[in-house]
Amino acid sequence: MSARVAVAGTSGLLFGAGLALGGMTDPARVRGFLDLFGAWDPTLAFVMGGAVLVMAIAWRMQAALETPLFDEKFRLPTRQDLTLPLVGGSALFGVGWGIAGLCPGPGIAMLSTSTTDALIFCAAMLAGMAIYYIIFEMEKQAQPMQVNKLSDDVSVAGQISPEDVAKIAKAGFRAIICNRPDGEAPDQSPSDAVRKAAEAAGIAFHYNPFVPDNLTPETIAAQDRILRNDAGPVFAYCASGRRSSILWALSNPDDMAAEDRIAIAAAAGYDISPFREQL
Repeated sequence: MSARVAVAGTSGLLFGAGLALGGMTDPARVRGFLDLFGAWDPTLAFVMGGAVLVMAIAWRMQAALETPLFDEKFRLPTRQDLTLPLVGGSALFGVGWGIAGLCPGPGIAMLSTSTTDALIFCAAMLAGMAIYYIIFEMEKQAQPMQVNKLSDDVSVAGQISPEDVAKIAKAGFRAIICNRPDGEAPDQSPSDAVRKAAEAAGIAFHYNPFVPDNLTPETIAAQDRILRNDAGPVFAYCASGRRSSILWALSNPDDMAAEDRIAIAAAAGYDISPFREQL
């Protein structure tokens, strides 16, 4: 057993033990916390407060580390935008939590007691995950990949999966650039997985993440080197293709006028006009 697996397993056991010790495996505690005008039970507030305190310390420790102790890199979320699925999903999660008095962590921890409530909750949770996959993920996978051509040598697209790489290679592309930071979304294919597929297909792969609201000169320079030095058509992707089109326009490998680059990106469905001065 690797140290990484051992640490992950120990952390999971410690987390489950903490939930049990804090009373979170008792649905009545959660319902009592939500009963603000009745027999209010503040236990959940103390558990959450303790968790926030521990995580605040952990975040400070993480900031001082270049890499994790048991992994090759940190896998932190980078998205900061509020979307309807995020808000609606959070609200729906809260409603379910209030009705059942359980959320996934305590529900799984309760399985150790083999109670009927825990078994029913976990079965319903798995069913909900399966329904989500059938409705959203299978539909997404069935949709054809939309590729937007910016020039004879550069095309951009939204998030791809390792399974898309074979089609990209068959289309004649000789290099792939990932401009999306890892961990930005839970359904995102890791760049390493796409890299392995690209290597198997015999095409180059470059990881040059463009963090939203934090475009650096180094990122632009790296994109410029790739677009000018890689032979053959290049396929760049991010969440939607917009960040890749911005980097293409800023590096300007074909020495186009700024308004021409803006018009080409607009025709592909990307508004890069806010970068007009930099272009």
